[in-house]
Amino acid sequence: MEDTYNFGGHQINKTMKTCTWSGEKCDDRNFTRNLTSMGLCHTFNSGNDGRDILRVKNAGSKFGLNLVLDVQQLTGAYKFFS
Repeated sequence: MEDTYNFGGHQINKTMKTCTWSGEKCDDRNFTRNLTSMGLCHTFNSGNDGRDILRVKNAGSKFGLNLVLDVQQLTGAYKFFS
């Protein structure tokens, strides 16, 4: 089942259009892929990949995680059954 999700699930490098953390560019390497009971999930800043946990230093939208995602509405399971 895990292979099915890994093959057919959304891939973060295709779903994520832009990513910034505290004004610095981030990318798919900042996310950890997890298979859960709800499907394939991508976790930012999990600490499970050997990297240090990123911490917010100031309040405001410029100092946290900002993402632009392509929700790929017509892909995923739809492509297997159409």
